[in-house]
Amino acid sequence: MYYIIVNNQKLGPFTFDEIINLKLPQDTPIWAEQYEDWIPLSKAKEFNAYSETFKTTTRNTAQQKSTETPQFVLWFIKNGRNIGLAVVSVLLIIALINYFSVNHNSASETVTDSLAAPENPTSTNLEYSTTDSLAAENSSNTEVANENGSNTEKNCRDNWRNYISATVMDFTTGDLGGITNGYINVENNTPFMVDEIVVQIDYIKAAGGIYKTEYVSVSQLKAVSSENVSFPNSDRGTSVVANIISVKANEFGLEYAE
Repeated sequence: MYYIIVNNQKLGPFTFDEIINLKLPQDTPIWAEQYEDWIPLSKAKEFNAYSETFKTTTRNTAQQKSTETPQFVLWFIKNGRNIGLAVVSVLLIIALINYFSVNHNSASETVTDSLAAPENPTSTNLEYSTTDSLAAENSSNTEVANENGSNTEKNCRDNWRNYISATVMDFTTGDLGGITNGYINVENNTPFMVDEIVVQIDYIKAAGGIYKTEYVSVSQLKAVSSENVSFPNSDRGTSVVANIISVKANEFGLEYAE
């Protein structure tokens, strides 16, 4: 059976045929019982006859940025409809205010011009009617705005992993193993402040398995922002895996813990 490492994640076990069908890059780290340590797939002799099935492009390292669509773009796409409704509501309020303002001024001028005539109760009724209509319209638009805000909070709360992430960016490995100078990037792509994020750091041994675990945290991470955080050195290990285990965000009501 074979094990591989993809994006700092140990995967497996796989059979010989499954490794071939995966069409992995030639520099993918691979390990099996017959190997002394992890080696690139291209140096595994039993796969030499199938080398043409493997990709010739190299994998992205941890230092390179992800080619996935940025999370804030995904957020804007998912919430575009709500944003559009809010904009339309604001424009509608402005148009209604202008319309009723013109009519109100016209009615007031008519009343002024006819001061010598007997009092016209219709003019007074019109003013009361206009005021009532504006109040009702403003109340309705306020309810729509509140509903849109609630929808955004619920979306961020239910799908927080789409907006909050922790990625291993860089570290140094010694000749005999060991991890130094490592740091992760913690991102918050929600439109809200996140009060605290706790990240679990697992140090992976050359032969597989976790050597030890450490924890780092970020506090008061502003909306649509990121922060680099260093993690402790280790005397053993050849790779690192980061996993968010706790998130607290009061602004959209999220409190998660594994």
